[in-house]
Amino acid sequence: EGSAGLGSASELVSQMQRDAITAHTQQRLSELRALKEQERGIQTRAAELEKEMGVREEGRRSAEATGGRRPTHRRAVPIALAGTQCAVLAAASFVGTQRAVAAFAQYDPVVANKTLILNLTVAAGVGACALLVVSTAILFSVAWKEGCGVKFNTPVTFYRCDGVGPTCCKNGPHNSGYAAKFVYLSNGRGFETRQKDCMRRHLLVSKKCRELRPVVVYPKEEGWEWW
Repeated sequence: EGSAGLGSASELVSQMQRDAITAHTQQRLSELRALKEQERGIQTRAAELEKEMGVREEGRRSAEATGGRRPTHRRAVPIALAGTQCAVLAAASFVGTQRAVAAFAQYDPVVANKTLILNLTVAAGVGACALLVVSTAILFSVAWKEGCGVKFNTPVTFYRCDGVGPTCCKNGPHNSGYAAKFVYLSNGRGFETRQKDCMRRHLLVSKKCRELRPVVVYPKEEGWEWW
């Protein structure tokens, strides 16, 4: 009985060792499979990146063969002057609305639909004033950003496409008509923007266009000024 018990214990130990070896082997095989999958994913991404770089290089050569202008410079002072004009118009709209309301309120004879006229006058004046105030804030913020960029030589990134698509820039970046300020190639194509999202939307519309490598410019190297 004692030898039988020792034999059972020995077999149990052997079985546990075999199970441990099997589990270790399976774990090692799983790790190797995961590593192989990871290497395959890296190779796939590398191939996609190489293909994308090839497409961009082809687009760059096509754009260089067509020719075009340097990145657009937005001068701070003219933008600030436009913001000042909007501010003056906003103030004039506010004062004009007050005077118009006061004139209608003090009008003695009974006027048909007087309340409706007053409401329409106030709504139009407030709407125009609000629109001009928002435009003023946007223009001044852009002018401030552009002025600081020139002063501190802050790099600006431009996103461009190669202009290969037949409908490239045909109806503008916001689908509201052709806009020459967004076009940089001499053939009337080639979308240029400072916003990555705008480029993404452009590529969704003009599907045959290909995005080029972003262009990074420094204001002082480009000779940009405030005026």
